[in-house]
Parts: sequence; C-alpha cells; structure tokens
Amino acid sequence: MAATVVRAQGSEEFRRFGALLVEYNDDLPADLRHDLAPALRDLAAYYADPSAAFVARVDGEPAGCVVMEHLDDGSAVVKRLYTRHAFRGRGVARALMVALIERARELGCRRVVLDTDREQLVAAYRLYQSLGFTECEPYGEVDYRHATFMELRLDGGASLRSRFERDGFLVVPGFVSAAAIAALRMRAAEIVDAFDPSVAAGIFTTRDESSTKSDEYFLTSGTTVRCFFEEEAFDASGALRQPKELSINKVGHAMHDLDPVFERFSHGPRFDALVRGLGLAEPLIYQSMYIFKQPRIGGEVRWHQDATYFDTEPSTVTTLWFALEHADRSNGCLWVERGGHRTPLRERFVVDDGGSRLERLDDTPWPSEAEAEAIEVEAGTLVVFHGLLPHYSAPNRSATSRHAYTLHAVDGRALYSPRNWLQRDAAFPARGFV
Repeated sequence: MAATVVRAQGSEEFRRFGALLVEYNDDLPADLRHDLAPALRDLAAYYADPSAAFVARVDGEPAGCVVMEHLDDGSAVVKRLYTRHAFRGRGVARALMVALIERARELGCRRVVLDTDREQLVAAYRLYQSLGFTECEPYGEVDYRHATFMELRLDGGASLRSRFERDGFLVVPGFVSAAAIAALRMRAAEIVDAFDPSVAAGIFTTRDESSTKSDEYFLTSGTTVRCFFEEEAFDASGALRQPKELSINKVGHAMHDLDPVFERFSHGPRFDALVRGLGLAEPLIYQSMYIFKQPRIGGEVRWHQDATYFDTEPSTVTTLWFALEHADRSNGCLWVERGGHRTPLRERFVVDDGGSRLERLDDTPWPSEAEAEAIEVEAGTLVVFHGLLPHYSAPNRSATSRHAYTLHAVDGRALYSPRNWLQRDAAFPARGFV
C-alpha cells in the first residue's frame, strides 16, 4: 500500500510525530545528531504555522516524518526527514517530500532548502536530486560538519531556465492537483471504453518504427484522437490477453485541441509562462498523448530524442510529461541522461513522397547503464525535457500501471520541417497554451 501523509495537528498526531523524531535522531550517525530538547518541550507550538510537521503512514502504521521550517526570506527548510527501517524502499521519504513541497507552494514560498551530508546520506542526496534539488550556497548555520546545502526553486525565472539548460530536464513535484489527475484519468477511461477496435486499430512500439509508424492509422492520427494497443496485448491467435482497458498503450494525438477535458487541462497561463521562461518565445502545441504503461505488458520505449519526431531549425521541441500515477523502476519510470541534450540528434523520422522512414544522422551511442538516471516521481509531478535529451522507459512487468500525459510544443519562430510526420494546416492550425 502506498504511503499517506498528514500534517500533525492534534495531540495524538504530535505524540506519534515526537516518537518518530526521537527514533530519527537515534538512527543518525553520532556526528549528525541534533539537540531536540527545545522542540520536544512543546511540539505543537514549535511547529505551528507557517512551520509544519508531517507524518507518513503505511497500512495505518507510522512510517516516517519530516519537518518544514520557515525562514524570513520566504524559504521553506526541510528538516528531520526519516523513514523507519521496516518501511524503507516503499516511497515513504518521497511522499513526505512531495507533501512538504506542496505545502511550501501553498504558502507562496520562493524556494525549499535543505542541508544533508552527501557522503554519509547517499540515498537521501539522490532522492533530493531526483526531486529537482540542486546544490546552493549555505542558507544558515548547521550543527554538524561537511554539510551540503541544496535548494528547489519554486519561483521560476532564471533559476529554472539555468537548471534546464544545464541538465536538459526539470522535475517539478506537486505541479498537478489530485482533482485534475482524476479528471484526466476518468476521461481517458471513457475514451477507451468507447473505442471499437473492430473498426480500426493500431499497435504502438518503438522497436520497429519503420513499419509500425508507416501505416495510415498512425500517420493520420496527428489531427484526431486514436487508441493504440500495447505490442504484447494479443496472443498468437490474435485475441486480447487481458481486457481492452488493460491493453491500450496510449491515446493520441490531438486531445489537447479536440477533447474538452484534455483541452481544458492543456491550456492556460501557467503552462505558457513556464515554457516561455524556458525559452519558447511563441509556443505551439503539436501533440498530446495519454500513456497507460499497462501492468505486465507495458511496452519498452527505447532510447530516443523527441526532436527525432519534431524537427525544427533551430531545435526547439520541448516535452511536458505529467505523472498521473506513482512512477518508479518497478513499473517503467523514465530514465534520462543528465546533460545529454548537448549531444547531437541521432535519428530523424521523416515522411515524404518516398514514404516514411527513420534516418540515421549520427553514430553517437545511446547512454550506458552508468550514464542513465531514473526519474522516480509521485503522481502530480511535472517533468519537462529538452527535445535533444536522450530518454527511455523499461517494460512494465509489475502489477501496477504507470499513467502519464504528455504535451509536445515547439517555438513558432523556428522552421518546422515539412517532412515531420505530424503536420497542421490553416484549417487546423497548431495553437499555443493561451
């Protein structure tokens, strides 16, 4: 069962939190332990608004805690992140951090900061990196040596752009509300339920794109809404291995323009400001996809760069990937090569009079296992990546799905290749976010 997180508010919750706090301190290396006496004297007063104490539970049992303190400069500070040993490896620390970040956003904090020891607390340091934290200048004094200070900017602007330009991607936890997620998931289920595969159907795979992306069903899907089956959805006789709703790979590719629910989600000043801040002066949305990554048969998406399918001069395609469910290594999360957007475009998918084909442009190898970085995220997280960033996702052999929604946008000032597979004309032009 996934962890649930609550803010400690009543006396009983603060009692549980206090017990976790003591357990946390005892679990630290001796040179990293803190003086908890001032806090333990009156936890409710010590962590009153705008500070907060969070407790995670798994199957009703206290599983971990974290504290948010508040600085006068508008920063929220992460303190006392702890997962009990019996619950480690179950996403408790990540769930606690996501709850804290969401609370910081609600309070209008401009950033979330923390300190850690990256040499002794390696797993924590990697978790912070995966949530988008980067190392920063000290924000105050700490009571141990060899501290590493980190921050997650919540105020956008130059900080987000500099991180994006440096790493080729951004991870923004808590970007999408639970209500918005529920609306998208419900509408996707309705689209699949109404889908009649006896009329027309396609299979989506990235293993043999020269054939699977050459059929008319795919090539004419850029201006409509169509369902595509998982590659392993059918048995040798052609029958579905599991129910239709557990066999669809994705729905694409123009929901953002044609479906009222997806259109409402996909447009608005918030998205517009984000992509303009990352460098798209005239953003235009060309494609939307709802990806199911079905349990047990969710297909592998091989290493690729999105600019392969959206070629512009200069290269401008930018992807917004919204996690609608928890994504980790077990159910096929994204993997990226940090900084890989500075490598050349390796392939280009073109459509012209000679048909469709995948052209090889550069022999630079795809990232090795050592260079690949897993992007494990909670539902509601937004991942933004550069069109040249190599990324991949493994098959999903777990019992849980990994739903996501994606938008692909380009800069309208760039030259959009007439040989791209997805074209819009004056009768159905690509639109911006507002």
